[in-house]
Amino acid sequence: PDAEINLKITIDEEYIDIILKNTLAHEVKIIDNTIATTKVNKSKHGLGLISIKEIVDQYDGDLEIKEEEGQFILDVMLMNRKIWEAETTTSAFYMEIYGSSLK
Repeated sequence: PDAEINLKITIDEEYIDIILKNTLAHEVKIIDNTIATTKVNKSKHGLGLISIKEIVDQYDGDLEIKEEEGQFILDVMLMNRKIWEAETTTSAFYMEIYGSSLK
């Protein structure tokens, strides 16, 4: 099959969803939501995925890695912090003025 990379980003009020699909030249082994490398020097591989996982943790997100119909699929879901920060600021302002929290 022809190589193809597809990137889809969806942003709504609560989440940012990033889906990357990449055509596979060969089957990959996915164990515990990570790619198992068959390369000799394992410590020098998978660094990009480690960085992505750190960002996902930082933004209270979720990461799913799978192989489906000859494609590698990486689905990253992040909290939309811009909305969250605005709500937090509004609540803090309300508490400062009225002495109680919004419910």
